[in-house]
Amino acid sequence: MKRSMIAVLVLAALMVTSAAQGATADFQGLGDLAGGIDWSRAYAISGDGSVVVGSSASESYTSQAFSWTVGGGIASLPLLSGDGTSRALGVNYDGSVIVGFSKVSSTCKPVLWDNGAIQQLGTGGDGAKAVSADGSVVTGPAVISGLEQAFRWTSAEMVGLGTLEAGGTQSKGSAMSADGNVIVGYSSGTTDQAFRWTEAGMVGLGFLTGATKSVAEAISDDGQVVFGKCWGYTGEPNKYIAYRWTESGDMVSLGLPTGYIETAVFGASYDGSMAVGRLTDTSGVNYAAIYDAVNGWQDLKTVLEGLGVDLTGWTLDRAYGVSDDGLKIVGYGVHTIEGINYTEGFIATVPEPATLSLLALGGVGLLARRRRGK
Repeated sequence: MKRSMIAVLVLAALMVTSAAQGATADFQGLGDLAGGIDWSRAYAISGDGSVVVGSSASESYTSQAFSWTVGGGIASLPLLSGDGTSRALGVNYDGSVIVGFSKVSSTCKPVLWDNGAIQQLGTGGDGAKAVSADGSVVTGPAVISGLEQAFRWTSAEMVGLGTLEAGGTQSKGSAMSADGNVIVGYSSGTTDQAFRWTEAGMVGLGFLTGATKSVAEAISDDGQVVFGKCWGYTGEPNKYIAYRWTESGDMVSLGLPTGYIETAVFGASYDGSMAVGRLTDTSGVNYAAIYDAVNGWQDLKTVLEGLGVDLTGWTLDRAYGVSDDGLKIVGYGVHTIEGINYTEGFIATVPEPATLSLLALGGVGLLARRRRGK
């Protein structure tokens, strides 16, 4: 091997060592509510990274909404009535306002928890999904004027956003900008198509070339970057691939790494530079994953273990939410304890993408050296 190549590899290894030492990585299971079976899922994290929300089995309910903080641990949120279940799906910047659903006699009601107090916003749909940074605007699907449709709620009113097509069958809001003025989701009619709504109205985002269906599931704080997935892009109508759309009108595939058959995004950082979601391999196994333009798709567990985090007994299934700075990630996986598998929510801390790229660089260099040595 030439001396210049050896020097490059040594430098890369030193960079990796320095990056790993300076990177702060962490992982913690969230546990579950007292009295129930060992089961929890985390669905969202506040913009400042201080509050995690989701659902867990409790003593009285198969699924009850919770909030979690570092100092306070996991705590249940109140229900509308004693005969239903609930789930927390979104949270504002400082964690003071949480949204989701609470069921009453099996009927889903979109709700808001403001500093712990519950308020019903409407009925139908599958729950409120997102809330503005200050907690004043909420979106999700609800039944309005006999049609299940995306809504924009404020303390003054709940407004249905309609559908892309006249006579469309339904629409669902899934995410919104920090100020609540841009909402994304999907609308059903001739087909399902991702939409972006502003005061000017609802606009379809289209499809990746060859795709037949699209949905939008995450958005940057300024509303200019949207993430979602398209079905049929790879030629298989029942498989999907993640995309990134920008306000310039471009929808770009996030790629399909070797060995995987599906990709999905569920959450994004404030500027849309990083996304979290899931990879699915050829055997149908899911892996919590992160994506950024520098490193592409990365298996979250592999990243954490590469930074020295001990994840013995854990498989990470999905990453659902990410803090505004892209450093704290929440989701759920399977935690194996004494041979028994438990579904459990988690919160993970990763370094900035620049550090991750240094780690990837070192990994490539060392792999090249091993291959040449065979």
